[in-house]
Amino acid sequence: MDSWSRLLPDYEIIEWNENNIPIDHKYIAEALKLELWSKVSNFVRLFALFTEGGVYLDTDFEIIKSIDPLLSNECFLGFQRIEPHVGWANNGILGATKGHRFLQLCMERTQEIFYDQNHFILSPWLTTMILRELGLNEYGLQTIEGVTIYPKEYFYPYSWFESFTPECLTENTYAIHHWEGSWLKKNNSQL
Repeated sequence: MDSWSRLLPDYEIIEWNENNIPIDHKYIAEALKLELWSKVSNFVRLFALFTEGGVYLDTDFEIIKSIDPLLSNECFLGFQRIEPHVGWANNGILGATKGHRFLQLCMERTQEIFYDQNHFILSPWLTTMILRELGLNEYGLQTIEGVTIYPKEYFYPYSWFESFTPECLTENTYAIHHWEGSWLKKNNSQL
């Protein structure tokens, strides 16, 4: 997180926690009760951006260069893999204007799956599912229904099953997701 204030000095950094999230929301309350912190953040990032707008970053993101050029997008995120997969796109970094339809669709589907199936969906699975429904069918820089999806080198230059090396960075890399694996820290059959 040190890189955020250093490379984004004009940005207001807001920590979303139990003091400023709707802890009485059924989904959030259940995830908190089960100590599923990553599931809480999966919903809170959508809620925060839907109500406030801005850019969300997982805490294990390192900023490499200013993300100012990305702010012209209505909504942006990135592929975490090149080949089609259930978790093709990820929203560990997610920028959006307040009230963006994509955020609303993601929140609605998260709640629908939780209420109907008593299941906490993985964020990359949800992100990919909604993007596919909006028309995503190939890898590469593209904008679908106001959502710009960047190639993996922009935010995910290496995968969770690889080790970081400086060679994975390109001139297009804005940030690096360092894959701390908080979603793996609690053994949970509801993944």
